[in-house]
Parts: sequence; C-alpha cells; structure tokens
Amino acid sequence: MAGDINVFLSCMEIQNYEDTSEAKETKEKGQTQSEQKWVAELNVMIADKKCQRKGLAKESLKLIMDWTIQYLKIDTFIAKIHANNQPSLALFAGLGFKQLEYIPEFEEYTFIHQHITSTSPSS
Repeated sequence: MAGDINVFLSCMEIQNYEDTSEAKETKEKGQTQSEQKWVAELNVMIADKKCQRKGLAKESLKLIMDWTIQYLKIDTFIAKIHANNQPSLALFAGLGFKQLEYIPEFEEYTFIHQHITSTSPSS
C-alpha cells in the first residue's frame, strides 16, 4: 500500500469566496453571501517514500473528487494543511483550491474548491 485518501462529509456555512465583480460589490456594501452546504473535506497521505512525488496523490484526489461529485452530488471540497507542508500546499493549489482561511494557533490553512459544472447554451 502506498498510502491512503479520506473524505469527511459535513454540512457547513460557506461564504461566497469567488473573485467576481458581484461578490466584490456585495462585500463592499457590508453584505455577505453564504449558504449551508454539504462539503467534503479531503486528506491524502502517500506514506511509502518510494511512491511520493510521482503524481499518485494528485490522481487519487481527482478520482475521489469526481466520485464525490457524481455519486454524492457534493461539489464543494475543503482541505486543511499545516503551514510547513509545502508539497501539500502546492498540490491543492495545483488542483484549483483557493485559500479560505489561516488559523495561526494551529499554523493551518484551509483551502476550498467548488466544482463548476459547465453548461452549454441550448439551441
């Protein structure tokens, strides 16, 4: 076994974190947009040193995210990463996760990713 991957499900309030002009306008007016959503917290560990830095974590995360979207209909993901874990910070950033918060007491970042389903215009 090279390592493991875990998904923890919870319902939480998610603030609008998108960098859109509408979100900026709302924020400037002092209003916040948030909603209760099911989210999947992801963590991955490749314990076998011979298997690290070979793309296994990235592929595992992509597979579990696709599965979670398809079968559980959950499209919002979070990851909590210690500040000194540079490989994991780079991994999740490379998958499109954005920083949501930093908790200095734990030296921990929380990253978020929301899968956007593209829709094609109807003819």
